[in-house]
Formats: sequence, structure tokens, C-alpha cells
Amino acid sequence: MKRGLSLIAAYAGAVLIIRVTAPHIFPNCPRYIDKMQLVETSVHAPRTDYLPPEPAWKTFDVFRDALPRISRCIGHTRKEIAMLSTAPVTTILPVMNMERARDFYENKLGLAPVGLKPDGKFVYAVVGGIIALFPKEGGTKADHTAISFQVPEIEAAIKALKAKGVVFEDYDFPGLKTEGHVCVLGSEKAAWFKDTEGNYLCLHEDIA
Repeated sequence: MKRGLSLIAAYAGAVLIIRVTAPHIFPNCPRYIDKMQLVETSVHAPRTDYLPPEPAWKTFDVFRDALPRISRCIGHTRKEIAMLSTAPVTTILPVMNMERARDFYENKLGLAPVGLKPDGKFVYAVVGGIIALFPKEGGTKADHTAISFQVPEIEAAIKALKAKGVVFEDYDFPGLKTEGHVCVLGSEKAAWFKDTEGNYLCLHEDIA
């Protein structure tokens, strides 16, 4: 038992040590194995005196029962726990017609549905957080971009979404002019479109 505890203490973030005895080992020819080189440490790799960011999937209800009931904050100070830099983000979009909005986000944008919440929100899993559709009479009053999706090739993304029926905006204002729906803004390209509920959405591609 003491040795097991000392082993756990030797590995930051470890809560369990499992010993495996391999009865047979079949070494591969080394010429087929790539040479590995550490370029940078992953932000998710456990380290001493470090609080890694919480993966977004751990916040989904569908996985909650499968996660261990142990605080991931053991050993960290209350000050570290209070920081929001590692907290998953939920973007809430007001919608007038939930069925219509769901059809847009699932069948046109291809978002993965998580499900309906008790408070009436319908949520989607996206990289880095959650998008939540919230019923609101009258819909949005905002005239700014609610969400911007980063894409590797904006022209290809526009073509794919237009094939699904998404309609892109075009602008011709001082400092904001689109060509083929795309505006170049310093170090990025951007293109805007609205969902069925009037929320402004955007695609952007980093070019520098």
C-alpha cells in the first residue's frame, strides 16, 4: 500500500496506479517506428502545481455518470479554482421558433445535438464549448456578430454551406467591403450570414 501511494505521488494528477504484466511481447522492427520529438508540452498534460483546462466533453450530461466522483481541483488553491481562463464557455442564442432553429443548426450547419435542458435550452457540442438555443419571444435585438466559426479555407466553407441553403451577406461600406461574400480584415478573412432567428453568425480564416 505504501509503495502504491508513493507511486501515485510521483505522477501529477494520478489517482490510480495499475500494474500490467505482459506475458508475451512482440517488438516491431525499429525502422518502422517514427522518431518522436517533444515540440511543446500539451496544455492538457498533468504537471505539478498546474491546473489543466477542463475538456469540454466532461461538461456534457451524457458523460457525467461515467466520470469519477473526485474533485479535479485537489491540491490546487482556492485562487486557482476561481480562475475562469480554463472554464468551458456556453454561447446562448435567443430563438423565436425552436424547431426552425434546430433544423438550421443541425441540418445546415451540421452541429452535433446534445439535448434539451430542463430550463428549455437546446444545446450543441462544439470545439471549446457549447452553443445553446434559448426560446425568447421576439428573438434577438443584437446587430453584432454572435458567433464566429474559425475555418481552414473560408471559400470552401462558404461553398459547402451555400449548397445547404445558407445565405451569405454582402456589404459595401467604408472599411467593410465583401467580394464573393468575403471581407479581408487585417490578418483574417471573414464572411457573415444569419440564422433563421436573425442572429448574425460568421466564418473566419486566419491568413497571417
